[in-house]
Amino acid sequence: MRSSLALFAVILAAGFLSSVRALESRPEMTLILKERAVVSGPEIQLGDVADLRPSDRAEVAGLAHLPMGPSPMPGETRIVTRTDVSKVLGTASVPGVEVSGAAQVRISRSSRPLAEADVVPVLRSHVAAITVWRPEEIEIRAIGNLKGVEIPDGNITSRFAQKSAPSNFRNLLLPLEVSVGGRPVRTVWITADVHINAIVMQAARKLPYGAALAGDDVRPVRIEIPDPRAAYVRSAEAAAGKVLRRSLKPGELITEDALSDPLIVRSGDTVRLRLEQSNLHMVMQARAEQNGRMGQSIRVRNLEFARILKAMVVGPGEVLIR
Repeated sequence: MRSSLALFAVILAAGFLSSVRALESRPEMTLILKERAVVSGPEIQLGDVADLRPSDRAEVAGLAHLPMGPSPMPGETRIVTRTDVSKVLGTASVPGVEVSGAAQVRISRSSRPLAEADVVPVLRSHVAAITVWRPEEIEIRAIGNLKGVEIPDGNITSRFAQKSAPSNFRNLLLPLEVSVGGRPVRTVWITADVHINAIVMQAARKLPYGAALAGDDVRPVRIEIPDPRAAYVRSAEAAAGKVLRRSLKPGELITEDALSDPLIVRSGDTVRLRLEQSNLHMVMQARAEQNGRMGQSIRVRNLEFARILKAMVVGPGEVLIR
């Protein structure tokens, strides 16, 4: 009887020790990997690819935000294995976590189609930045090459990197750079049909070559601009007093290269020559050897020394040397 009790005590003690060891080896948390996961941000986090239990532990929130690397692009897939997860846990020095569930997680990126509404305001601002036209004068009639183009969900920004004005506004082909959180994620080549509708100046009547324009020689017209790269005169004030370099037909649009400043000094005129250098200020008479417009440098001859000098036209009959 006594030996039976002793044997029972030994068995009971062994069972107790076994239970203690089982409790000691039980993990503090269990991480159950999913077979598939869809992420929305630019970075994969541990909480995206696994369920952590017990979920009510304070440490779970910190574990869920452990980075697992960059998210795949829309339409692409990335694989995260148990080994990858174990390495991240080891690097973060997180003990007592058991990894179970799927052997690997297939990760995709949540996305949405790129829409015209995403492109139109960016393109309008871009055209305004590289041309003389204002945003309200720029009409985007069509955007193409958007079919099947996916972009990441979330707060995206985009821009066109081209710096010069396009040669063909009706059939644009431009690279649109899409970024998330300031990081470029993809480049999309889009086509666009852009028209410019603006008020510019046209000849009110037939105007001959060399004519000095008065206010009633020009009139404003709102028109679809035939060549958006040309520099058109935008106001009557900008044309007044200018001289035509070529004749204009009635209704012809006036470009800046058709106008020049009037001559205010003519070759052979006696001009007032001002010399301003450091503390030296002198005024003398000179003869113009060239025609000159405002701000233009011309040759003049000092009448006292008969010396040829270069001077800038600063007013009617007046030139300056600095």
